Amino acid sequence: MPLRILAIGVCCVVVLFSLGCSREREPREARLDSNQEAAARSAQDHSSEESRTDSIAVVDREVDSAEQAGEPVEQNEALAKRDDESVERIEVAAEQKANDWKGEDRPWTSKGVFSVNRPLDFERLASGIRQKYELEELDDPRLELDELLRLFEGGDSSVVFDLGLFLAYGDDLINDSARALEFFEEAAADGEARALAELGRLYLVGLGVPKDAALAESYFRQAMDEGDPEGAFLLGTGNRIGLFENSDTEKGMAYLETAAASGHDAAAIALLFVALDLRQFAEQTNGDKAEARKLALEQLATYGDMEKWLLEASDTGDFNSINALGRYYTAMQDTEKMESAYETAAELGSFFALNRLIDLRARELENPEFRDSMKELVSIHLEKEGSNISQVRFMMALLESFTASDAESKARIKELLEDAAANRHDKSFIALSEIESGEPELKAIIRAHLLKNDEAYLRKVKIKGKSKTGDGEYGSPTVPQLVNAVVPRYPAELKAEGIIGEVRVEFFVDREGRVYGVEAMESTHPAFSKSAIEAISSYDFSPAPNAERDATRFSLRLRFDP
Repeated sequence: MPLRILAIGVCCVVVLFSLGCSREREPREARLDSNQEAAARSAQDHSSEESRTDSIAVVDREVDSAEQAGEPVEQNEALAKRDDESVERIEVAAEQKANDWKGEDRPWTSKGVFSVNRPLDFERLASGIRQKYELEELDDPRLELDELLRLFEGGDSSVVFDLGLFLAYGDDLINDSARALEFFEEAAADGEARALAELGRLYLVGLGVPKDAALAESYFRQAMDEGDPEGAFLLGTGNRIGLFENSDTEKGMAYLETAAASGHDAAAIALLFVALDLRQFAEQTNGDKAEARKLALEQLATYGDMEKWLLEASDTGDFNSINALGRYYTAMQDTEKMESAYETAAELGSFFALNRLIDLRARELENPEFRDSMKELVSIHLEKEGSNISQVRFMMALLESFTASDAESKARIKELLEDAAANRHDKSFIALSEIESGEPELKAIIRAHLLKNDEAYLRKVKIKGKSKTGDGEYGSPTVPQLVNAVVPRYPAELKAEGIIGEVRVEFFVDREGRVYGVEAMESTHPAFSKSAIEAISSYDFSPAPNAERDATRFSLRLRFDP
């Protein structure tokens, strides 16, 4: 199908900046006082706003484990508490994670689409800076910084903001949040509205300064009032997810709309996915999905310029924006435009879009020409070995199964499925089980592929439930038996990114079959942890009155596919 989406452009016109001044200008202290006074006035003007407050606490935990997913491990009454060594190991891992992100917490959006700890457009801005000042040939962040500082010290005031960006969010070799703060302050004093937004971000996250959500909110509001879409986006996101003392969800949505109307890509995508989140209508529709979809479309229609915003966002060539455009056309039931959007995103490197495209055009897989074009795109992702490598291997196995006729090609397919299943890919596990039972490769893989993710998950749980464990037959009187597994929900706020998630959960089941002590030990994202804990907490186990222990500890790995 010919591409019908938009031309890919590069959007990156920025202004640079740096530290250590030799020019005559207003003292930095005076500029800082002016900014702080303006922020304080802004906070006072809006201190009467009332709303709910949501707390956000993120703790990433990692522990070493050789336990098999879903199998009970040795446990006694004292195992409900961790030994000191395990606790210390968890705390060290959590501290290291925090240090990696330059702050104690990583402020994820629990109900939005994007995190706010780092500019989403940083790479685009940095690329523009390198082009503007011909830094590409330097190929070393330290040399790039030296060149920008040289320009700054030579009187080039245009580099001030850009220096702040490099120092705050650039390579670890040059990271210096305290110096970045000074450059952002100077840029803001010179009238750079985006610098106000970045000052707010530093205070929100605590980069080089103590965390101060009230001051951050004030800076965001100043930036928005001066016409900066990033300020409006951060103010909107913060209000939506409760980062401020008087957060107001309704006002947060209004600020996001302001940002989207000003050309902010992420704001438009956030509004799209919030509008299409059917859960918000569950109570109103008594769980009627058809009615919920109708209400979602009505809400989406209130953003009359949504298509225009997403088209403009897609002009940058960012496949996340193009994926969102495809999602919009899916909701609008415009098949031609939807496929065109996903085809464009797939060719730009989005595996999520590639997966969607293959699903949408499944009937064409029998066409060798189409199948070969898909294999070529999947091969690129195989070489990358990214976080979605298991899904990539399964997809390649599917494509190759159409022509598998000899032992060598069948062995290749089995190898792909085994590698994916070893990485907890449910559909690969199921396909392998069927192939080992005598089903042809193509039939087994297509059957698995047609399963919804939740169906595949439950099927896998059922198959694994028949296996032996170190404590005896799973489901015997000495081991609680899983009766019903609730499928973990893929977090709606991560749909736009299309990332694959994984969580290792530990929990206890007592003699009565009651689940307690559910804890996410490893996770690729806090939103996945929350969903996994909610699902596991709802598991049903049969009582095990003859169990040798008061409680059995389980370790289970859950995978989330978009």
